[in-house]
Amino acid sequence: MRTFIKPAPILLAFTLALASQYAHAWKSPQKAVDEFLKFELEGGRMQWPYPGEKYLISPPANETTGKKTIALVKDYKIISFVCQGKFCEVHVRFSFIPNKTTKSGAQPLEVHAEGDSKMVTYRVHRLENSWLIENNLDTPMVYEDALKRTTQPNSPQTAQPSASSTNKPPIVPTSGRGK
Repeated sequence: MRTFIKPAPILLAFTLALASQYAHAWKSPQKAVDEFLKFELEGGRMQWPYPGEKYLISPPANETTGKKTIALVKDYKIISFVCQGKFCEVHVRFSFIPNKTTKSGAQPLEVHAEGDSKMVTYRVHRLENSWLIENNLDTPMVYEDALKRTTQPNSPQTAQPSASSTNKPPIVPTSGRGK
């Protein structure tokens, strides 16, 4: 008597393996940008291990703390979102917290005067089943309270308190934090 392997369990295992590979797949360019901005502003590029593959095309091996300067962000606004086929270009204006110091603990900071802002262009590409951001990133943009959480001794770098515990509004897609 011959024993045959039923194709259903094999197909199911293959489907689950493929689904786990794309568990983070962003189904729209807007979702990819919104999720990346949450990650970025909460100090995501300061994490180790660096989870950049979830957001970026060809992420670097790591972006370690102290390697780059950090810009302390007050809020942001998506200025334009233009898509053509499998490519989008997104312009985001970040408003900075004025500061005169160049250090926050061991982390080098960019110095900004009152009213300083910067326009950043993100290029978003559709690859297979997901939208990912081109890895042409410069200075990490981080909320001040997120920087404090990621640089506190003995604190998990991925901790993200709720909006009620920080007395600040949550990160909202297309714009962040009130003025």
